[in-house]
Amino acid sequence: MEVLFDEIDIAKKISVVRLIGRLDAHNAPMVQSKIDEFLEDGKEHKLVVNMSEVEYISSGGIRIMVRLVKHIRRIGGELTLCDLQVAVSDVFEMVGFDTFFSIYKSEKKAIDSFLS
Repeated sequence: MEVLFDEIDIAKKISVVRLIGRLDAHNAPMVQSKIDEFLEDGKEHKLVVNMSEVEYISSGGIRIMVRLVKHIRRIGGELTLCDLQVAVSDVFEMVGFDTFFSIYKSEKKAIDSFLS
């Protein structure tokens, strides 16, 4: 699993996190650690998690995503997901988290949601 960061709008604290690979119980703690490290300044981040290259997500991966969104909301930030592959989208729908998360079809639409 790779975790890549791209700051889109520094003034508005909009960043994109690109996850690449399988998000499962084995690598979910590393993903959480890298994102927590990125957020450690305590500022109100607006984070877009691009999941276009995540081909699999387990319950451990879902758990990390739930923790992440709760953490970001607690510090006054926002989180959106975008570009979910069908298999990953199906998992979110199956567990009912397609309504818990803001999910967009494209990265551009997710970023635009923070700009409007």
